[in-house]
Amino acid sequence: QWGPREMVEDEKDGLLVEDGNVDALAAGLRRLLGDENLRKRLGAAAGVSAARFTPEYVMQNWDQVIHAALAARDNEELLPC
Repeated sequence: QWGPREMVEDEKDGLLVEDGNVDALAAGLRRLLGDENLRKRLGAAAGVSAARFTPEYVMQNWDQVIHAALAARDNEELLPC
């Protein structure tokens, strides 16, 4: 399945589809368009999920990613070509 899995849980607060599968994307869109209860349920849950991603939360996670990348770079052994 394709989509922002770190942010969307399939069938809970959104729909994820297989990468590159246009038919699955179209089916998901048709499903959403045809099911008001599904739209409301996913929309309400998505609002709750999105509230977790405050600017502070996002920046803290970016800081962790950057520090991990720098630590990996600093620990990398350079081998002669």
